[in-house]
Amino acid sequence: MSNNSLFDRQFTGQPRETQPQTSSSGKLLLTLAIVGGGVILLFIVGAALGVWLVLSRQGYAAQELWEEHLAYVIETSVLPPGERTAVQQQVKRLARACSPMKMSQAQLEEVLSELEASPVFVLLDVGGIEQEIVGASGLSSAVQERARRTVRRAARGVHAGKIDSDDFYDALPPGYFFPTQLTVALRDEDLEEYNSQFSEPTQPASDDDIKAALVRLTALADSAGIAFEPWTFDVSDEFTTAVDRALAVVEP
Repeated sequence: MSNNSLFDRQFTGQPRETQPQTSSSGKLLLTLAIVGGGVILLFIVGAALGVWLVLSRQGYAAQELWEEHLAYVIETSVLPPGERTAVQQQVKRLARACSPMKMSQAQLEEVLSELEASPVFVLLDVGGIEQEIVGASGLSSAVQERARRTVRRAARGVHAGKIDSDDFYDALPPGYFFPTQLTVALRDEDLEEYNSQFSEPTQPASDDDIKAALVRLTALADSAGIAFEPWTFDVSDEFTTAVDRALAVVEP
């Protein structure tokens, strides 16, 4: 059966849920693409002094780069002001904890690996997907509303640990959203290849591409047993929880 036929069966009929439909509660953060130079802990043994010198300025520059880039992405997002401020506070908290003066590169990689493995980045991308893909389509308003519910249904599966985040991103129209990989910023040799993914789409996704994506998201959610019902989340709470868990991997 073609994607269009599946789409027509899934999205143009009567909704399967019994709960009344509600509109999406605000837009969430746009694509969170983290890029930056490598964070390097450079110690030089002072032969005369016999002590370790402090980190080089290169380490500080790299630290500032990923922190400032993340802050910029949040500042320019479509988060409500209160949510944006709360997330910014958590970014500052993360940056303080990950200072080169407090944390080794190995520890930093542990923290960033834990953070990028959390579902928070998928949740942050939901608003952008709803706006940049679903909202920019030529689909009817009723179908767009059902499509937004489908995106959130699949995101709920990621949040519950029943859908892999890579599968979620792979289901979207190609070229729009990518899994966030924070640790790639620590390895200069990977940066060029990583950055090459993030070319801006030359035109909006076609309605056929969007329909195919929604069919794929529906299949993921069906396989994971995720109910088709309204679901909302607090992005600042989710981000705080993700930072807590990430920092716990190196805290005593």
